[in-house]
Amino acid sequence: MTGQLGAEPTRRGNCRTPAGNNRYFEPIVRLPPVEAWPAADQAAWHRACLRTGPLDPPGGLAHLKPSSLDQTRTGWARFLTFLSCCGELAEDEGPGDRLTPDRLGRFILSLRSRLSPRTAQGCVYTLAFAIEAMEPDRDWQWVRSHPGRPRNAEVQLGLKHVVPVDPAELLAGALEYCDAADRHEHSADRHEHSARHSVEFRDGLIVAFATYFATRRNNIFELKIGEHLIVGDDDIRLLLDTTVKNGEIISSVVPKSLEPYLRRYLVHHRGILLRGNVDPGAVWISHFGQQLSYGSLFHLFQRIGERVIGRRINVHSVRYAMATTTLDNDAHDIELASAGLAHRGTSSVARIYDKGGPQRANRAWRAILKRRRSRT
Repeated sequence: MTGQLGAEPTRRGNCRTPAGNNRYFEPIVRLPPVEAWPAADQAAWHRACLRTGPLDPPGGLAHLKPSSLDQTRTGWARFLTFLSCCGELAEDEGPGDRLTPDRLGRFILSLRSRLSPRTAQGCVYTLAFAIEAMEPDRDWQWVRSHPGRPRNAEVQLGLKHVVPVDPAELLAGALEYCDAADRHEHSADRHEHSARHSVEFRDGLIVAFATYFATRRNNIFELKIGEHLIVGDDDIRLLLDTTVKNGEIISSVVPKSLEPYLRRYLVHHRGILLRGNVDPGAVWISHFGQQLSYGSLFHLFQRIGERVIGRRINVHSVRYAMATTTLDNDAHDIELASAGLAHRGTSSVARIYDKGGPQRANRAWRAILKRRRSRT
């Protein structure tokens, strides 16, 4: 007996392109929620997500942030949907019996047929992470090393070439944008003054702040005064302990080159943007006197990037630039690049950010070993 998740694709849908040619696409199958999974998979998932218990330790997924947990859930739901479409979703099987080398191989082939090598590789890693948490008593290392998976060399070849921005140029341009906003404010007539110059100063400062600290967009959005931004008489400290995606702690003093701009914003421009409204405690305030929205940061970075360096950027562009610049200066600094991105390990930097790929990191590591052996 097999279960059915969602609508099994039975025919192709028809779509007419602007040129008038017919093209055919497989209908989209909606990934099922946990409540629609087979009972054994639901039970294993809930055990993996269990945070506290009277006798048992926390589950393997208990430490994840909601976004990472949702990504892991999607990874397993994608595999269940594949089995359902193949007619192989047996209700009497548990997750550990359901995932076999043969099924994984065919699942990887289906991923390769419609996804890039990098995305397909990420789906395999997510699936491995999910099954390791749901069935922790078994060895699942073979999932990551399945011979059908996209290899790192293939992933590197499939990546679109991206020219990273120059962090120094972006930082200097963003601070000059802040200076220009202040100059325009001082030269404007009193009756013509508005919050526009304060918005410009804020936008330039956000880009400069993100360039220096290489934080994720969500961490920029959620900054609170007194909680994440500790303002003292002698210095200003950035503290992110429980809100970082992977739980890594970020504790750093704002550099002296950036501190005057941040104090100027907090004392002057932020008060103008509040417009007399109740202070929400957020660092970044919108033109309407409320906390700057998460979605507006995307357009903010595109706009400022185009104005100061002539190309649109996003928050991830800044993180990418920091990592690649660090590795271009010295390929041995892969741990430094990982620390700057608040990653727990170096695998993500070698696989995603390093333009030279894992081969360059391996060459650097072999050189280190050679030097160590020469000293003995």
